Amino acid sequence: MSNCQLCGKREDERNTQEQMGYTICLSCDGLYSDEELQEKMEHKAHHNKYLFYTKYYNQLKGYKIVSYEMIEDDGALAPFPSFQLTHPTKEDIQIDVSMDEEGNGGGFLFISTKRGQSIG
Repeated sequence: MSNCQLCGKREDERNTQEQMGYTICLSCDGLYSDEELQEKMEHKAHHNKYLFYTKYYNQLKGYKIVSYEMIEDDGALAPFPSFQLTHPTKEDIQIDVSMDEEGNGGGFLFISTKRGQSIG
């Protein structure tokens, strides 16, 4: 069994085709030219990327920052800003601001008002 990379439908491999390196079901086969399929898949990948970030960062809703410190790490390129957060019904958490997902060094937060006016 495999999933159609276009519509997500689960199909037996015998009911799939390959187009532009993508596995698609027979229902999706022939719907798009190669260029249109490539554009659709790039849009889908872009959308899925932002869905991940939306879900990931929405976890922070309702938390309140209660403290801040800079954490030194000998292997890091820069120290990490670290925030301790509390929530009335959830476990306390910590946010460490990193320059990348690998934690190579501390990062920077841009802080502004709702109107876009920079603070600090």
